[in-house]
Formats: sequence, structure tokens, C-alpha cells
Amino acid sequence: MFRRSRRVSDLRVAFDLFLATMPPDAPIRAVITSDALEKELAAFDEADRIALMRQRPNQRANGVAFFFGCVGAILWAILLLPIEGWLPEVSLHALGALRMACLTVAFLSLGWIRWGGSAKWKEARSAAEEIRGQILRHVIERCAHDKVLLAQALACFKIAHLDWQLGFFKKRIAELNEAERRSKAAPYIWSARALSIAGLVLGLIAVVNIAEAFGYSVPYLSGSPHIPNAHRWEAGLSALASSILAFVGARASSLVAALYALVAADLDKMNSEQLPKAEAAAAEGNAKEVLQFVKQVQAVMEFEHRVWRIVG
Repeated sequence: MFRRSRRVSDLRVAFDLFLATMPPDAPIRAVITSDALEKELAAFDEADRIALMRQRPNQRANGVAFFFGCVGAILWAILLLPIEGWLPEVSLHALGALRMACLTVAFLSLGWIRWGGSAKWKEARSAAEEIRGQILRHVIERCAHDKVLLAQALACFKIAHLDWQLGFFKKRIAELNEAERRSKAAPYIWSARALSIAGLVLGLIAVVNIAEAFGYSVPYLSGSPHIPNAHRWEAGLSALASSILAFVGARASSLVAALYALVAADLDKMNSEQLPKAEAAAAEGNAKEVLQFVKQVQAVMEFEHRVWRIVG
């Protein structure tokens, strides 16, 4: 059907999915298999390949930054604890050097993402998505002169673009929600909470001890156990809890899931309310209204992509 590249892009798969719903003699087949559209599909294939190629190192750098940043922050918190009497001095220096190395790796990884990798990936993805939208719009435009073709082109737009993208958003919403649900039940969340509670208790003891040192008596808490370096224990445990929670929070995707949910809701609404009007217009040969519907759908998707780039 198509002159395939080594990797079949999802747009070609979406077109195949649509053509599977059409009879063998459907006029729209000649439009979709034309040399003109094949040239545009080849351009999309290349743009999509470049975007995926640039995404992979960005994801790896992101994972490296999160991991080493978390380890470095935890080591930093451990060094806040009063552990000088427990470990030889050389071990403390080794922990300090390891912390610095972890934070350096994390900083360099984030720098690569911020000033190179992320920008290139987003630019490449944006270029591919722009070509995708142009291809679907061109299919409509090439069929505008004939009622039958126009109706089939709109059906193609619905199945290969509107429904396809809507399916992507709903799938990602489910994946992100599941990932967040799992992270909330993960043991390190409870560990962070336990550390926070321990830090709070030690902090309270430190406040009482300081007050008693200045001659003040705290009601109901006087005579509380005196813990040496309670303030350092509180600082270290609180820092440990914050480091773990910050690491988990950095991986949380609730904001992206909320964005996808809003876009999916908009597309669902257009599918149920605006699409029937566009189909009626296509049946009458009114290409202007059909193209207006296409423009509205694209505006929603472009808005999502702009916000995604900011959130990312």
C-alpha cells in the first residue's frame, strides 16, 4: 500500500487503520496512496525519526540527573547528622567526596537537558507534529471539490487524527495515573513520612532543651529526655525526608496527566458536538465549514503541545 521506510510511523499506521474501514473502490484511496501524499509522509517519517532519536538521550540524561541528584541529596542529609563519633574521619571525607561527585553529575546532566538535549528534542517533536497536522489538512483540501471525497476525507481525519490522538491522550492519562498511584504506595513514601515524624519529634525535643538551657520551663514537656545534638538529628532527618519526597515529586506526572485530561475532554466534546455539524457540511460539499472544524481541532492539539513544552 505504501512504500515503507524501515520504521513505520504511527501516522502511516493510522492511515492504514482508516483504509481498512473503506471499500476497495473508495475514491479516497487514490488520494492517500498518491505520490504527493507519499512525499509528505516521507517527510513526516524523517521528522518523527529525528524526534524519537533525540528523545532517547534526553530520557537517559533525565534519569541520570534524578538518580544522582537524589543520592547526592541523601548523602548531604546524612552528613548533617552527628555521626562523627561513629565513623572514621576518612569515611566522612569519602562520603563528602561522593556527595560532591553525585551532585556534579546531576548538575551536568540537568545542564545538558536544559541547554541542549531537551530543546532539540522539543523542536524536533514540534516539527513532526506540525507536519502531521499539515498532512491531514492537505487531505481535506485535495478532496474539497467533490462531496463524496470530502465526506471520506473527513472520515479519514476523524479516524486517523482525531480518534487516534484522542486515544493517545487517554492511554497516557491511564499510564500516568497508574504510575502516580504506584508511587504513592511505594515504600520510600512511608520511609519519608517516618523520617519526617522522627525529625519533628527530635526538633520538639531540641526546642525544649534549648528553652530549659535558658531557664524556661515548657508546660507538660519539662524534664523531657535530653538528646545530644537533637537539632542536628532533626535537620538531618528532615533533609533526608525532603530529599526522598523531592525525588518522588520530581517524577510525579500529575500536572501532565491533568493537561492531557483537559485536552481529551475538549476533543471528546468536539467529537460529539462539532463533528456531526462538520459531517453534515461535508455531505453538502461545504469544504469551508469542514476546514473550519479541522482548524478548531488543530488549535486544541497545538495548545496542548505548547503547554507540554513549557511543563517539560
